[in-house]
Amino acid sequence: MAIELRLGKSTKTGVGCRKDKNAKPYEMKRSGKMRRIGKTKRGREQRIFENYMRPLILQEVAEATGVDIEVLEGYHIDHINGRDAPGFEPLGAMFSPLNLQALLPEVHVFKTNAKTAEGQRFDYRDTATQERMVALTARLSLKLGKAFTLKELRVAIQSEIYYKEN
Repeated sequence: MAIELRLGKSTKTGVGCRKDKNAKPYEMKRSGKMRRIGKTKRGREQRIFENYMRPLILQEVAEATGVDIEVLEGYHIDHINGRDAPGFEPLGAMFSPLNLQALLPEVHVFKTNAKTAEGQRFDYRDTATQERMVALTARLSLKLGKAFTLKELRVAIQSEIYYKEN
């Protein structure tokens, strides 16, 4: 059931479809700022991923490999099985450290453009990095439980990041 709004000579439904095909288009007045497209759930997920999950993955890779974090800042974070792959509950494939790896930009392009599905899902992590990702996944799962909100996820990820003293 759609909500009907009467604006001028045209009637619009809640989903934005004009009922009267012969009605003239109207201009809406804008008050304040325009709505940003990034306000969707997918946009919030992407911001949490970029601002919190990426630094956490780089921190864990640095601890496992001994490479400095400043060097790893130029690396891309890659989803091994894709962002929406099944089997990474409760975190989902988007945020599961088991599905994330840090790659050089050249390697990431090579992996993305691989001709076979196995080549696109190839895991370039060493054993120490994989063990740290398993432990990180376990810690995050304990903090979050089976049902959580994006805000709780952000707080849990933030609590795992340590910040260097300047």
